[in-house]
Amino acid sequence: GMLEARANLGATLAAAGQFDAAIEEDNRAVAQAPTNIALKKNLGLAYYKKGDMVNARTAFEAVHAARPSDMGTAVLLGYADIKLDKNAEAVTKLTPLEAGHESNMDFEYVLAYAQILSGKQPEGLPRMEKVAKATHSADAYLIAGKARLWRQEFKEARADLDAGVELNPSLPGLWTLVGQARDALGDTEAAQPAFEAALRQDPKDPMATLYLGTMKLKQRDLE
Repeated sequence: GMLEARANLGATLAAAGQFDAAIEEDNRAVAQAPTNIALKKNLGLAYYKKGDMVNARTAFEAVHAARPSDMGTAVLLGYADIKLDKNAEAVTKLTPLEAGHESNMDFEYVLAYAQILSGKQPEGLPRMEKVAKATHSADAYLIAGKARLWRQEFKEARADLDAGVELNPSLPGLWTLVGQARDALGDTEAAQPAFEAALRQDPKDPMATLYLGTMKLKQRDLE
């Protein structure tokens, strides 16, 4: 009936990128059927795609409370928490849901990310690296490598970042981190081409400029 038409219209508008109109339709539908969880999830998704994380999180929390076993919603709720800098809260919510879902890589990624961001790197890093290996994700390797670099675990950082660059050499910011890891291990010869690649990608990259400048200075290449 009318409610179904509303819900469909909301979903169609969201898919077309008309988020405000979608939110309006979804809110009307939810007002008509406040206990309909699928409608609340649609509403959350429309807010999420619009970038309104506060309202998205409220909607996803309602869905999650009603359907704690819906892993898709748990993942979205985790992302909304992360985007709102509520990393520790995301960890608290997601950790109890992991049992039996260790092979759900979307879930493992968001849990690992929240752990890394909330200071639980010893738990988050191996989990993120597991995701990176399983899904061949340059993005996951970048997050893990950056955190390893920050922890001065240079050998592990280099392995992660080199793996990432093999998968997606055009991922923004990756070449600079690759160069830093190689340089930290004293491998200037391999670090220099990495910083050069970083500057080809982004000529204004301050970190790559600084490192490369220092290297050239040591080599007396004063150009």
